[in-house]
Parts: sequence; C-alpha cells; structure tokens
Amino acid sequence: MEVTQKVAQYISDSSDEEVDIITVILFNKLIIFILFTESDSDNDALVSENDDDIPRLKSNASTQTSTIGVCYGDLTTQEADVIVVCSSSEYLFKSICKADGDSVSNSYTKQIKDNPDAPVITVTAAGRIASKMIYFLPWQSNPDESILRKSIEKFVSVALEQAIQCNYRNITFPAIGCGGFGCSIQFIARTMVENVHSKVKAHSMMVSFVIQPDRKDIYDEFKKQIDLLESPSPSSKLRIICATFGKGDIEAEMGDITKQKVDVIVGSTSSGILTD
Repeated sequence: MEVTQKVAQYISDSSDEEVDIITVILFNKLIIFILFTESDSDNDALVSENDDDIPRLKSNASTQTSTIGVCYGDLTTQEADVIVVCSSSEYLFKSICKADGDSVSNSYTKQIKDNPDAPVITVTAAGRIASKMIYFLPWQSNPDESILRKSIEKFVSVALEQAIQCNYRNITFPAIGCGGFGCSIQFIARTMVENVHSKVKAHSMMVSFVIQPDRKDIYDEFKKQIDLLESPSPSSKLRIICATFGKGDIEAEMGDITKQKVDVIVGSTSSGILTD
C-alpha cells in the first residue's frame, strides 16, 4: 500500500501536462495504467458525488473489433472493396454477370482466353454491383476431406493475397460448396473461417461471409465458427480491467513492466526481481 499511496500523492501533486501515463507494478505482476485526458470528459458522470474516490468498473476497453463477420444478403449488394465469386458455380457466375452487364462477362472472357491458367481473374465492377472489384476464382469439390480442405484454403488464400497486394481492406466471400456442391456446411464453415483468421492477423482487413437469406443453417454455422475464434478465452477476459478515477482511467493487466510504452514506470526498490 505504501507504493500506491506515494504514486497517488505524486499524481495528485502533478498537472496533466506533467503526467500523461504512469505505470505501476505491484507484487511483480499486476500493472496499473493511469491515463490522464487533456480535458474534462464524460467519465466524470460515471462517478457519484458521494464517492468520488472510488473507481467505477466499466466494460473491457481492450476488446478488439472483429476482423471477420457473417451476414445475410446478396454478393451484388455488398459495399466492399472486393467480392469473391466462384467461377465454377454456374448459378453464381451467371447472377454476377447478369447484375453488372456485358462489361463484366466480356472482361472475364477476354482474360480467361489470354491466360486460361490464371489463379484469379480480376474485373472492375461496372457500377451496378456495389463493390469496387470482382475476383473470379475456380474451385471444385472433392469427397476426400484432405483434398477438399486444401482446395478451400487455396481459394481463400489466393483471393486474400491478391486483395492485400492491391491494398484493399474489405473483402466478401460466398459460402462456397454449401449449395449445389453438397459439401458439409460445418466443414466448409470451419475451414474457411480458420483460414481467413490465420491470414488476416497481420493485416488490417475486414472479411465478410455473405449468406443467402433463406439459408439460416449456413449462417448459423459460420457465426458459430467465427464466435469460436473471436471470443476471448476465460483467462484473457480477466487479463485487463478498467476503471474511472477522477479525470483519468485505470487499467490493470498481467504483463512485463519493461515492455510498457509509457512515459514513466514505477517499481519498488525492495523488489529483488525488479532490481535484478
């Protein structure tokens, strides 16, 4: 308590200009961040007049925005940088070409004629499709799960790599194989979601899966697989807590004090671990 009392006294004696961020380590494990705002904020409204000194817990501030989503809809109406189309699906291919007119089908036909082995055909949307670009990729089902998994991973990887190379940040996939191909919905959803998740970790991208409105079974399975990947584990949920303290915010988390990117770190000189 002596350490925290001294830090609290130092904070109370300091102006906002003098102290922006302070990191305190307690028991060699618990780190507290106190972040001061430059001006008054709505945080003050979270503390009652009778107990100004008591921090009020808020929702976890460390929750990250999901990079993967699923929705009901139509590929042609998705306002994304890129929509991905399985060119092997006759129904999907025709519906996209019909929606965007002859310019799309003519561009696709010319490119596939010039380079029949191209892993992806990229076509600029003509305006009647909401996305900027259309990626046409071939894909075939296979009864062998090992081969099927590799083909799905290739389909996803080629599309994502092309989008990343062109600096696109928003891409939408269909649920390939879940319609006329008759593949296992669970297998397709798990493979696509896991592969997308592993690919976008190092990139700031939003990836969506669009599902036909009448296929709740497909939507539910994709949502389930996304929730399994995106939901934090019980241990990570307890990793950070946040509270309001006067004009500042307090965060406590498990970590290494030497790796904190802050203005000041405070440690006890009587701690053998810290002094070593």
